[in-house]
Amino acid sequence: MKPEEFDIVRLVRALQEHALPVGAEGTVVMDYTQYPPEDAPASYEVEFTNADHETLAVVTVREEDLQVINRRGLSDPTPERR
Repeated sequence: MKPEEFDIVRLVRALQEHALPVGAEGTVVMDYTQYPPEDAPASYEVEFTNADHETLAVVTVREEDLQVINRRGLSDPTPERR
């Protein structure tokens, strides 16, 4: 599922340069696919938070590195791989 603004997403690839492990969760705050720069991959600005909702990082992330886990009341719209 393609992320949209305000979706809750989960990382499927660690972002070590930002100390974010696989499974880190955040909120899409900007969908750059709506205003794509020339020759740029689909990407999103995501605010990652901890369990206390404190911001850990705000990072531009490629679409293939994200899994949508909540969209406006729809919990886990894509089944988790086990």
